[in-house]
Amino acid sequence: MLTAIPEVDLGMDTRLKNIEETEKAKRQITEERKDRRRKADKADDEEHLAASRFYRPNLKAKRTRVSAADRAKQMATDELVMERFKKRMRK
Repeated sequence: MLTAIPEVDLGMDTRLKNIEETEKAKRQITEERKDRRRKADKADDEEHLAASRFYRPNLKAKRTRVSAADRAKQMATDELVMERFKKRMRK
């Protein structure tokens, strides 16, 4: 049985040509990937701008209302806790 695959010498010109073609293909692939990323980034930016303007116009107003309500709840619970503490201390 064969233990190894025999190599055929193609010559230096063929080797250099293969190396050049491989490098060109690598360069082309990396450039295509960069172009895809740039296009994807631009599309994401545009979608974000459109979403923030048209799909969620009252986003800031809703957040301020919620935060004000949360503050009121927190103050109410703080007052209840303080009252319980005072009652415990009296006993």
